[in-house]
Amino acid sequence: MILFEISREAFLPFLVCTFILGIMLGAIYDVFRIRRKATRKAQKKRIDFVLTLFEDIVFCLFATVTMILATYKLYFGIPRWYAYVSCALGFFLWQKTVGRLIMKLSDQIIDLIVRALFFVKRKLVKPVWSSIKKLTKKITAKCRRHKSTVLHPKIGGEDGLPPGGSSRRSRVREPSGE
Repeated sequence: MILFEISREAFLPFLVCTFILGIMLGAIYDVFRIRRKATRKAQKKRIDFVLTLFEDIVFCLFATVTMILATYKLYFGIPRWYAYVSCALGFFLWQKTVGRLIMKLSDQIIDLIVRALFFVKRKLVKPVWSSIKKLTKKITAKCRRHKSTVLHPKIGGEDGLPPGGSSRRSRVREPSGE
C-alpha cells in the first residue's frame, strides 16, 4: 500500500475547507428540518416518515458526492480520514450553535415564507391566471363561432355548398319541417 504524505502547507487549508463544507452541509440540512416542521402538522405520520426517509437519503447522497468532489479538487482524490472528521465537526458545530437558533426561529421563518408565497400568488400568479382564463374564453368563443359557420356536408348541395351554389359561409340552419 502506497501512502501519500500531505504537505504542511496544504494540510491546514484542506482542513479549513472541509470544515466549512461541513458547516454548509449543516445549513442545507436545516432547510430539510424546517420543511419537516412546516408540513408535520398537515401530513399523516406514514407519509411524513416516507418523505423524511427519502429526504435523508437524498441529503446523504448529496453530502457524499460533495465530499468526494471536495477531496478530489482539494487533494487530488486521495481520501484522508481527518477531512471527514473535519467535515463532521463543522456539521455538528453548526447544528449545536446556529442550527439550534434557526430551529427556534423556524416558526417565524415558516411564517415569512408563507407570507412571501401568498404575496407572489396574489400579485403575480392570480393576474396571470385570470389573463389566461380570459384569453382561453375568447379563443373558445371564436372557435364556437367558427364551428357554427362551417358548412355541413349533409346540409346543402354538392360539396357542402348551400343549395344556391354560393360558396359564401353562412350559418347552418336546421331544415324546417315545412
